[in-house]
Amino acid sequence: MIGAKTRVAIVGGIGYIGSCFASFIKEQNDKLIVTVIDNNKNNHVIKLLKKIGIEFYFADLLDRHKLTEVIAAIQPDVVFHFAAKTSVSESVHNPLKYFDCNVIGTLNLISAISNLQKPIKLFFASSAAVYGQTTNSYISEEIVITETQATNPYGLSKFLDELILNAVAKNSQLQVVCLRFFNVAGAILPFGNFNGNTTLLIPNLVKAFLKQTPFFLYGNDYATKDGSCIRDYIHVYDICNAHFLLWKWLNDHRQIKFETFNLGSGIGTSNLEVIDIAKKVFYPSRLNLEIRPKRSWDPAILVANVAKAKQTFQFKITRNLKDMISDERNFYENFYNDAY
Repeated sequence: MIGAKTRVAIVGGIGYIGSCFASFIKEQNDKLIVTVIDNNKNNHVIKLLKKIGIEFYFADLLDRHKLTEVIAAIQPDVVFHFAAKTSVSESVHNPLKYFDCNVIGTLNLISAISNLQKPIKLFFASSAAVYGQTTNSYISEEIVITETQATNPYGLSKFLDELILNAVAKNSQLQVVCLRFFNVAGAILPFGNFNGNTTLLIPNLVKAFLKQTPFFLYGNDYATKDGSCIRDYIHVYDICNAHFLLWKWLNDHRQIKFETFNLGSGIGTSNLEVIDIAKKVFYPSRLNLEIRPKRSWDPAILVANVAKAKQTFQFKITRNLKDMISDERNFYENFYNDAY
């Protein structure tokens, strides 16, 4: 049972997944006291959140003093931590930026939460990137991960965060759940991916169809069925619902100190297969496809084994890849430009 007056802090709540989740939980329980913390001052998203009764606090994860002040003012019972640098390619070229924001920033948040000296649930947005290169077709949480597996600094930063959170949870009042996201797409309108510089495949594919600009596919010579990367796509609605289900599950399992779960569909789809589905959504529009060399930091296959999530908190997928692409199209055609 989730109390009506529970105080919820969503760190990184102006971003894509954070803002969708803020909207989702207010829809589930309008009595929750929800506050968003971010260093992004996207006024359009802030206005959308305020319309549904969500307050905004400005704070940077790297400003420990300000972050501590904000957390103390909110006094959260539950914290959802979505804030991070997330571009794999940028992390390869600027790893220090990623270790600074994702690792030091998370340490600062843990410190601010710990200062409250009360039981707090912390849900951490990790990533499938922690698995790096693997020979397993369906990756389960039980796979032993080492820092040498990470193919990029982004994945390594998330792996280090998980290690830190595990160590802290054992000797604190925190209950921590790390959620390893696979490839998130879709929208919960009017919220979606307002990041104009996103590197995610589906938003860039949708924009290429809408604007009739080139779409770059990196690699068609992987050891896969059609030569392109295989990924696991999950709708942002199902990501949000999984967090809510897990929150209720954790309330009934107060002895749990630390857990990890994969969040994906459990279905592998190649980049070329995604393009084929998008062609059907956008028919008769054509795609200007350009093949570029594959990138060394991209694993050939990343697909989730979601058996643990299904068995533990009845996780299920409610939306498919066509839904994700259609919702992204709706978002970019009717809502995205409102922010600019």
